[in-house]
Amino acid sequence: MKQISACNGFLFEEVSLKDALDEREAWEQLADHALEPNPFFEPAFLEPFATHLAGTDIGIARLRNPVNGDLAALVPIVSQRLGLGLSGKPARFFSHDYGPLATPLLHRDHAHDAALDLVKRLLSKRSLICAPHSRMNGPVFDCLSCAVNAGSAVLSVVGPYERAVQDARGSVDDYLVRALSKKRRRQYAKQMRRLEAKGTVRLESISSPEQLHSAFQGFLALEAAGWKGRGGSALRSRPDAEHFAMEMAAGFIEKRRMRADVLTVNEQLIGIVINLRAGREIIPWKMAFDETHRDVSPGMQTLLRTTEANCQDPDIDWVDSLTGPDSPTVDMLWKERRPMGTLVLMAGSLGVLKGKLLDFDKTAYDRLRVKAKLLLKRLR
Repeated sequence: MKQISACNGFLFEEVSLKDALDEREAWEQLADHALEPNPFFEPAFLEPFATHLAGTDIGIARLRNPVNGDLAALVPIVSQRLGLGLSGKPARFFSHDYGPLATPLLHRDHAHDAALDLVKRLLSKRSLICAPHSRMNGPVFDCLSCAVNAGSAVLSVVGPYERAVQDARGSVDDYLVRALSKKRRRQYAKQMRRLEAKGTVRLESISSPEQLHSAFQGFLALEAAGWKGRGGSALRSRPDAEHFAMEMAAGFIEKRRMRADVLTVNEQLIGIVINLRAGREIIPWKMAFDETHRDVSPGMQTLLRTTEANCQDPDIDWVDSLTGPDSPTVDMLWKERRPMGTLVLMAGSLGVLKGKLLDFDKTAYDRLRVKAKLLLKRLR
């Protein structure tokens, strides 16, 4: 453990994930009081991920109150390639396809001072650190920006894009009228009537632990039976990914932080969205649908149920889709946008030079990826 006295009275530590998990209660308490909660930076996600999937060591940087031992900030850190690898393996906040959100946990009562200390101490050991899939607005971004401005660091954004989000603070009827044209609303209503002609249809949201465990198993099976299963990217396609998912789900179910929106016909599951709760936000983590019913759009019908449930829940303000810049279905339904990108924190001339190389690396990678997608579409 490396421990340094920090400028605002906190103690800065960089420890292994194992050591951090030995103090799970303090970690979970910080997560529950975070300025912006991030479920992917919690023990319930990171512990099973590290056990079954991590391809590199996950370290934990944190700030502690030296008087009572409470945590004021925490962020998991890895060293991994970003882009084509031309910039090597820079230190970066943890992010993954299963958790594309790198918002650090800052205690809401100490957020400004904690951000200042965190940036200063992270860059005292390295000239650059980056955070893929970071929000470029909101209170945590504001705190990090102020911390950079107060010190000698430099902040830049690489690979900016917009992510679809849902403002769930109004009525669902008003939201759907704004989001969907009258033609599309009629189309989905007609498809639902067609589905009802096939048998008994149930469209509901599940929150009880007993039902959620069964629903999650149904999700795994449905995903494996579809295009992801055929392509080898379903969670059940890899035993390690399946074990991770089951343990992660069990943790969030135990904390009552999961909701499943399900669509069944004659008690057969044909659509499901798995949602994770994070403070006053909810995140649709994964979804799957039965392709044999594609004529009635079971995926969209379930997503419409998710939209409705979000607006009806008084504890939810916003919904983070977790999607990238090209997700036509979610982009069409959820009209609000959140600026995203790779946040780069740099110190000194060496850090700025590394930042420029990282920008070139990530930009080149993103362009090649777009070209590859276009080529695949043409070949199909």
